[in-house]
Amino acid sequence: MIEFLTLFLAVAWGERTVEVTVDPTVAAVEFRLNGTTRSRVEGPPWQANIQLGMPAPMELTAVAFDAAGAEIDRVSQRINFGPFLAEARLLLLREGDAPPTQARLIWETFDHRQPKRIEARFDGHKVRFQRTDEGALIAIPPHDNEFPHLLEAELEFRDKIRTRADLPFGGRYGDRVSSDLTAVPILLPDGMALPSPQDVAGWLQAHGKALPVFAVRQEPALLFIVRDNLLRQPLPISAEDKERLKKAPKGVTQQDDVYFQDTVPQLNQDGDRPTAIFGHELVRRAHKKAGMDFVIRHLGPKGSDSGEPQRLVDAMVAAGQGAAQSGRPRAVVLLIDPASDDASQIPPQHAAAYLKTLHIPTFVWSLGDGSRSATVAAFHQPGSDYGPTSAAQMLTALDRTLRRQVIVWLEGRHLPQDIRLSSSAPPGVLLP
Repeated sequence: MIEFLTLFLAVAWGERTVEVTVDPTVAAVEFRLNGTTRSRVEGPPWQANIQLGMPAPMELTAVAFDAAGAEIDRVSQRINFGPFLAEARLLLLREGDAPPTQARLIWETFDHRQPKRIEARFDGHKVRFQRTDEGALIAIPPHDNEFPHLLEAELEFRDKIRTRADLPFGGRYGDRVSSDLTAVPILLPDGMALPSPQDVAGWLQAHGKALPVFAVRQEPALLFIVRDNLLRQPLPISAEDKERLKKAPKGVTQQDDVYFQDTVPQLNQDGDRPTAIFGHELVRRAHKKAGMDFVIRHLGPKGSDSGEPQRLVDAMVAAGQGAAQSGRPRAVVLLIDPASDDASQIPPQHAAAYLKTLHIPTFVWSLGDGSRSATVAAFHQPGSDYGPTSAAQMLTALDRTLRRQVIVWLEGRHLPQDIRLSSSAPPGVLLP
């Protein structure tokens, strides 16, 4: 009865026009942002101007009413922490009461492209799939339906656009299938073993209530590097820091995914609207084998030939959204020359607050004196440092942060800014 015509598949802020399509039985539509009504429309065109403010995780809901004022349908979408240029869904294919043996994967993107890579997992293990005209069919291995299970799919499209779908079923879900899960990273104390969902129960809460835990995963990490295009290669470091790097950890493993985030947007989704789409480039595994110090000192993105100025802070925000929707341990690194020009539209303090809300650790490596740089100061966190001699310290802190991170899958849809650690969490457990 009601569907969004306006989709937010990139970071969005400021005032936005939101449009829906409805059937003839709808007499009014309310637009609600994080549960608060922002506009009510009682006739075509079924659209409203919504002020989003600075980038933050949000949920936009459109509620349809009939002529008697009764609610007849509603639809919601996540903004700034949901689908990133593309969206995918998983649907179980059931035959009577028997445990399902197949699931259908469907997807959509902002320009109707097809994925070049699909990876499906059942309870953390890769499973087979077959592409079809309607998407893909995923084979579900034999399993005990008395216990909960998690089916996952990751899709990668050209231009490094990625998305994923998650589908829990079985166990206490019975025949009810829910796709509403929220991934939250937590940092475990050194030496703590991976806890079970039962162990974590009660650790996280929202609005004073404990949040049900579906699964706890420790998977390869996802790292985004925002590198100032004006930095020359290799980045210079002191002789003392070179010695420290010999003893520093590599920072990433061969299983981790590392991306260079573009600092110039590929396109603005809505013309002059404050929305930008940034690409990112995967670092080859052969380069990662040499160590993270080699990657950040000697490599960089191809850059843009558009002639447009770079937008470092906006790129940090885009990297944060891409990292947050992955459901994996994550971090964002900023390599910057404080003297560089930055044409970003988002103030540094708002961008830093956005990444903090998403619980994404950030690390800064500044070439030159970054103490007077608003951008460096905004993203600076304990474990990173100002100046060009911080490579070993930053890599050690980065490695420790990625290895301590685990992902807690919570049941239901939750805004990340509402999630808190409760007093029942063990000492040393942290939200990034």
